[in-house]
Parts: sequence; C-alpha cells; structure tokens
Amino acid sequence: MKVEEKIFKGTSVVPGIGVGKAVVLIITDADLYRMQIPDFRVENEIERLRKAVDIASARVEKMRNKVSKQLGTELAGIFEAHIQLLKDRNFFIKRVEKKIKQNYLNAEGAVWEVVEELIKDLKGLADRTFYERTRQDLNNVAIYLVEALQGVSHHEINEVGEDVVVVADDIAPSLAIHLGRKGVKGFALEHGGVTSHTSIIAKSLNIPMVIGVHGITKSVRPNDHVVVDGRRGEVIVRPTQEHKEEYLTIVKIHKRREVEYLDELVSLPAVTLDGIEVALLANIDLAEEINLAKKVNAQGVGLYRSEFIFIEKHPYTPTENDHYNVYSKLLKEFSPNRVIIRTHDLGGKKVAQDVIETHEDNPVLGLRGIRLFLAHKDILETQLRALLKAGCETDNLWIMLPLVSSVDEIIIFKEILRDTVKDVEEQTGKQCKFKLGTMIEVPSAALTAKHIAEEVDFFSIGTNDLTQYTLAVDRNNEHVAYLFDSLHPSVLKLIKETFIAAQEKGIETSVCGEMSCDPKGVVYLLSLGIRTLSMNPRNILHVKRVIRNLNIGEIKDDIMKVLQLSNAKEVSSFISNVVKDKIGLKL
Repeated sequence: MKVEEKIFKGTSVVPGIGVGKAVVLIITDADLYRMQIPDFRVENEIERLRKAVDIASARVEKMRNKVSKQLGTELAGIFEAHIQLLKDRNFFIKRVEKKIKQNYLNAEGAVWEVVEELIKDLKGLADRTFYERTRQDLNNVAIYLVEALQGVSHHEINEVGEDVVVVADDIAPSLAIHLGRKGVKGFALEHGGVTSHTSIIAKSLNIPMVIGVHGITKSVRPNDHVVVDGRRGEVIVRPTQEHKEEYLTIVKIHKRREVEYLDELVSLPAVTLDGIEVALLANIDLAEEINLAKKVNAQGVGLYRSEFIFIEKHPYTPTENDHYNVYSKLLKEFSPNRVIIRTHDLGGKKVAQDVIETHEDNPVLGLRGIRLFLAHKDILETQLRALLKAGCETDNLWIMLPLVSSVDEIIIFKEILRDTVKDVEEQTGKQCKFKLGTMIEVPSAALTAKHIAEEVDFFSIGTNDLTQYTLAVDRNNEHVAYLFDSLHPSVLKLIKETFIAAQEKGIETSVCGEMSCDPKGVVYLLSLGIRTLSMNPRNILHVKRVIRNLNIGEIKDDIMKVLQLSNAKEVSSFISNVVKDKIGLKL
C-alpha cells in the first residue's frame, strides 16, 4: 500500500530547509510508571528521589559548564533555572516529597503529577511567553529527574546521525544543543514557543525549525523522510521522490549562494551605484552571533538586546559582574566600531511577571522599557554601573533607552545617570566614555522627536514596535498579524518626522527592525536619507547586495511620493514598480 505525502502547517521559528529521515522522540506519561507503593516504602522512595535530585543536578551543571565553554555564557544561562528548581528543596522537590507521602506514589509518578499541577496553575496567566518558558522549564526538570530515577541519560540518543530531522512533542534545551551539535537537519515540534529556550538555541545554531505542528508525532514513523520548510512554516512527511529532490536542490542552491555572498560581498562596501555609503550594523542577542557578525563584516553592533541576560538568569536578578562580562566582551570584540547596548526592555511579554512584580491586564502598554527602569531604579543602577565600567576600557559604548514616550523620561534618566557616572569614576579612577541615545518606537516619541533630540546623541528607529503601536496591531497575535506592515504610510510618515528632527539637531539616525532588511523598506529609508541600518547578521550580505544595485539619485523623488498613498499594499507595489522602471531592478 502506497503511503501518500502529507503536509503539516505550523509556525516558522528558524528559516531554511532541512531534509532527512525522521527520528521521533516522544516523552509522555506512558513512558513512565505511575504506581501505588505501600506505606513502609515511602521513606525509601523519598530517599530515592533525593539521590536522583543529586544525580540530575550534577548532570545539568556539567551540561551548563560544557555549553559555557563551547557556546558561551548566555546559552549556558538557560540551565540556571533548571539547576535552581532542582536545588530548591523548599519549592519543587518539597511538593514532590509531599505527593509521595500523601498519595503513596512512586517518585516518577509524583514528579509528573506535581509538574502537571503547576502547569495547570500557570495556564490562566496573561503573559504567554512566561507561561511557555516556565512550562518548558518544569517539563525539562521532570525529564532530568525521571532519567536519573530510571538510570536513563540523553546519551542514549547518540545513534542519531547527521541526516535526520527530529520530530517531537517538545524537547529540552540540553537535548536541542546535543542534537544540534550532532548536525541534525531540522526540528519539527508539536508544541513550544517562538521565544522559548529551545527556539533560541535553534536560532543560534541555525537549524531550521517549525513549531505548532499538531499531530505530527502520531503521523510520522521512524525513518520516514521529512522536510522542514522554515521559510513557509511547513513540514512535509513522506515527500514524493520528485518533491524531495526539489527541496534538496533548493538546499544546494542556498549553500552555493551563501558561498557566493561571502566570496563576492563580504569585503565589498555597502555603496549604491551613485556612491552613497551605507553602514550595516548587527543586531545581537547571543554571544554566539558575534563571530557571524564579524564574518560578514558588520560595521559594529546597532542593537544588543541586554534583556537576554536578565531572562537567562531568571529567577535571579543578574549581578553587576554578569552584566560587565557580557558588555566588556562586546565592546572589545567590535572596537573601535560602535556597540549600541539597549538597556533592558523588560516587561510586556519579555520577562516573567513575577520577576518584575507586576500583573497587568495589558502589559504591552504598561510597565516596560524605560518605564520599568524608572520604577525599579535598583535594576537600572546595577546595569548602568556595569555599562559604564566596561565603557571605561574602550571608546565605543553607545547606551540606548527603550520605549521612550516623552522627553521627561529622558531627563529623569539623565539625573540617575549623572549620579552613577560620578560613583563609577570615583571607584575606577577612569573617565566614563559613552554616547546616549533613544529608540523611537512609539508615535508620541516620533511626533516630539525634535524635543527628544535636544537631550540625546542619536536615535534608533525601532520599526517593529513603531508599527505595532502606530497600527494598534499585536504582531504576535495570529488573528490580526495580517494587518502588521511597516510599509504603511502612517509608519513611513513618522519615520520621516523623526529623521527630519534628528537632521535639524545634527544627530545620527539608524533604523533597526524587520524594515531594515526588507528590500522595499531599504529603498524607502535610503531615499529618505537614512544611512545606517541594523539587522540580524544573517541578513547583512543580502541587504548589501540590494544596496549595491540601487541608484538612489534616480529614484528618490519618485519614492517619496509613497507618503501620499493610502495603504501598505499600494506602497509595496509602487516601490517595486519605480525601482524596476527606473533602474531595472526587480525587488
């Protein structure tokens, strides 16, 4: 009987295409024994649990240390929450022991029942990012414990080779790293979150990944051929030979193009046909992206999202030394080029609500960004001291404030900054060297940019949030995501207002966000006069190729007419037609 090809839809996390044989990993309740034990065995079972905790803790600490050496401290920090849960006998482990005593359950069964109860309690939280991360952390700890209890280790999957696609309900970060280093071709997961630790690892290791692929673990058999299409958010199970060859050809073409980009473009400047020079900077989340940014010749860091340090240290607040080690490395690696470090954009969906001690009905419009910092000055001052101490060693520190909505916030911040600078200079005996800037990512900031420009040295326009707040569209909400488009004329007008205000004051404006690597967005930004773009380092060479084929002088007057159009679709079509008609380039 011939088995038909089947296509599953999901959510793309990491673009690219992975083709290989399926390895199906399923961790369910059926994989462990839940059994009643006699009362005289309760103490023995608790002792068995405690030994397993020690074994699991040692394994996770070993994994953390190994990852720290091989992949950097940021990724290693993922395991901190797991270690703390295992060591905190007054929270998680105490609950498991109580379950054993009260229900006469074996340790494996008690572990999973406690995890299920905790996850159920979390389901009502509004912050879905926190829910997903905590759910995954709890599941991971349960897996470590059950493995220790049953004498099972991740090393049992060493038979997984390079030419495989991993299909699973979900996988632990440690397992993702293990599999990634084995060279697997892709991940297809039934669950997981776009911002989960496992997703972050897949992005760092550049492994195509699609999540939310419901029902796939029951439809795939071991050794079925599977294609993970991270471009479209699709997983193709048992593709026809013709379809499989088509995807393998695409993979080969992409690899060849990558080599061509490196050979042809990495040493060439980002200069248009009419001689306009553009600075291409890297957005960086993880230390592992530093090498890639340098490999593609990024001219500095346009955005380092420092909240990643905070998130990875959760549930503990990072120390001044934690901050300093990361910032010092960044500044030295890219010196003398600028490194723009954004102060923590915590709150909203970016950090657990219990950490910031607030529970809000609408956190995206609540206590996040600079607002949170001004409400929790201890967190702010710790980060500022580390930034300033690192900046004393180089001359390329640019500090940037997130989600500024009024000039008053900057004035208050600068008062705190002045006191911190004084303390650091007295402590170190060195002069603090830095530039201070702000992100423009809400309409009120764009509309009052001329006043804000009086207080700072530079602007960075964050087009993702500026689009979200201008159009009142949550870009993570699948029901309204189709409305999210940075080419909307209202967004373009706010970008222009901001740029004009910066020009009048004589300060620099850069742009980060998806618009900075969208060819049509790049055409508009360069036609407007912006000369600095920041993006994921994997996009730098692609954008450079577009720039080197543009003649801005030929098109800029026509391109600026898009401000008279009514919607993003019209803008997109108009830019494409102008570029094609004027300079013969198809975007």
